[in-house]
Amino acid sequence: MQSEFKAVFSDTKWSDDFYRFLQVIFHLYPEDKFHHLLATTAKEKSTDEMIYKAVQQQLPSIKPFLSEFTYALPALKKQKKEMARQVLQLLGDRKQVKGYLEIGSTGRYISELRKHVAVSGDIFLTNDIAPDNSPGEIFERGQIRKLGKFIPLDYTPIKATDIPDESLDLVTCHIGLHHCPHNLLDDYIHSIHRVLRRGGLFIIRDHDVKTPEMATFVSLVHTVFNLGLKVDWEKDNSEFKSFKTIDEWSQIISLKGFKDLGERILQDKDPSDNTLVSFIKL
Repeated sequence: MQSEFKAVFSDTKWSDDFYRFLQVIFHLYPEDKFHHLLATTAKEKSTDEMIYKAVQQQLPSIKPFLSEFTYALPALKKQKKEMARQVLQLLGDRKQVKGYLEIGSTGRYISELRKHVAVSGDIFLTNDIAPDNSPGEIFERGQIRKLGKFIPLDYTPIKATDIPDESLDLVTCHIGLHHCPHNLLDDYIHSIHRVLRRGGLFIIRDHDVKTPEMATFVSLVHTVFNLGLKVDWEKDNSEFKSFKTIDEWSQIISLKGFKDLGERILQDKDPSDNTLVSFIKL
């Protein structure tokens, strides 16, 4: 199998796009130094595993003093605001949300969204890693106290004992469904449909992947995201990823009792074509 690092960094267009991703979306390190480290290591090493581990080992050499405050925190605040702006655009005239589920984070997005919308009822958060009281987690949720009720995310159907039938107005999934194994996907979407009230919204953000080259690019985006967050190679390499076009995702979700409301919102200068889409429960 061809190295994803080599495929991207040996091509001027994709390499330039990756620089833009580091600059606009994943701004945890100085983008020029990080991009240079990735590109030079991709030339020197032969496999993705070797490149990943070598770059990760060199991260301290490009990390500025207190970069958590000068890079990570401003980037997080900016992304929270941008996602809230996009979700508000899809919510339209809806100014109240009674019952909310956030898939794939520990409160990053609801912490900003509820500044603009009246949120009542239960807040549920489902994620593969449980919330704690680390500084990073506190920044994520925007408060010291843990937010909402936590449900572990493994893509098995959401249990009625965790979230009752038709009890939520809004479900958001900013991480997309490309990590959900094929054999679990239908039942998981059915369970999202189950927890929403009729007329409730399922808002999802996923990459609009139309070519094999784009699939390689967004796969590497995920790999470098993990690399930068100090996730070990074995965990990253074991992650399931299945990318599709947004129209394909729309067809899959629409077959489960949802209607695509038709809007497509992309983030300015995001080369990974992450697209926010809204579905209403019929």
